[in-house]
Amino acid sequence: EDLRLSGAGPRRVRATFSDAGGVTAVRASVAGNPWRVLPWTEGVEGSESGACEVEVPSGEAHWVAVQAADPDRNVATSGWWSQPPR
Repeated sequence: EDLRLSGAGPRRVRATFSDAGGVTAVRASVAGNPWRVLPWTEGVEGSESGACEVEVPSGEAHWVAVQAADPDRNVATSGWWSQPPR
């Protein structure tokens, strides 16, 4: 699995992912809060690649963790340190 995070604006983090066997689930945790399932912004569940975006609360820095899983329950995890706009 390949999972990459990048900034997508002042309060968003974009996750792009791919897996030859397909990606079946993507979830995120912001600032250590419970995991939540992300809606896909590109691709569909089960496709080999796709993208999701995570909204980050304003006002302070937050650690964003994202996980993508394939049908065999292999999981890729990546993190992003989101800084507020200056």
